[in-house]
Amino acid sequence: MKQIKFLLILLGLTLSGCSLFFGISNLEPQSTDSVIKYGRKVGYITNKQFYFIDSSKIEEIWRGAFPKAFIYNSSGELVQHLSCFATGPSDLEWFFSKNNHSAVNDTIMHLLGSDTIINIAPKFDKLMKNIYSNGGKVEFPESKYYVMYFWSKSFGKINKKIAVPMEQYIINHPEYASSFIKINCDYMKSWGVTKKDIN
Repeated sequence: MKQIKFLLILLGLTLSGCSLFFGISNLEPQSTDSVIKYGRKVGYITNKQFYFIDSSKIEEIWRGAFPKAFIYNSSGELVQHLSCFATGPSDLEWFFSKNNHSAVNDTIMHLLGSDTIINIAPKFDKLMKNIYSNGGKVEFPESKYYVMYFWSKSFGKINKKIAVPMEQYIINHPEYASSFIKINCDYMKSWGVTKKDIN
């Protein structure tokens, strides 16, 4: 059964054009200041839609391919995985070129199981319960769509190469009434996490 599941996953990745990002190594606990400083360095607008997530409470965050982004509608329904993981503004251009954005069917998850390599997005309400901002209370702008982009300092150049142009694309297209939400998923020192705990 495990061999069949693996073959189905491999087939799904092949058909979807997905691949894995293996560059994550030497994860280290971060401080809020170190994350914000790094965010500014790569070009993130750190005072705009910049959030942290308690990734110790949402195991889906570190499962599957990186970098990853999911699009939710204003009702909190998942409407798009961006090619299983985000590749840049072309993903957004493709998404907004479509007329219909219905909720994603989770048949793949039922067929392959919750441990599938193909990313299954966290539920919106679960994300909201575990997201926080440096200033405290989380208040998302009212938007038709929320592009939730998960990032970490450990992703390196991908942060600047992919996420920054994606955010700029959303800013340059106000007609889509969408928000680009940057969610940092680094492990934080304030949780009492040590490097030994996460490596």
